[in-house]
Amino acid sequence: MNYNDIYDGFIELFPEDKAIFKELSSKNGAYKEDGMHIVFGMVVVPYIISIVNNDSEKAQKAFDYIEIMETSGNPNIAEVVEFTILESLLDSDDKQNLLGECIKYMGKETKAAFDDISGWFHS
Repeated sequence: MNYNDIYDGFIELFPEDKAIFKELSSKNGAYKEDGMHIVFGMVVVPYIISIVNNDSEKAQKAFDYIEIMETSGNPNIAEVVEFTILESLLDSDDKQNLLGECIKYMGKETKAAFDDISGWFHS
């Protein structure tokens, strides 16, 4: 897994939603060229929030990919998971309901990272 390709890899999982990714990217002024943390934080996280409560199949597919990112062995990719995706979810407006739903879809390593990060938020 190549760091510069993780966004393309994520959106390729959802070809039926390419217009949604384009809209989120345009609306939030976040493009792949801005870097992975920016595009995941401002495009992917809002997408995840929108599907978690409405489409369990897409949510599972998204979190399966996040697990692959977390276990890629590339610390830069793991940082996108931990410091961009998971921290953003922990800091969301509707975090109580959202987090309960997200946890259902997390893989083992993503859940372990999430537990560590949520401990930082509560200390």
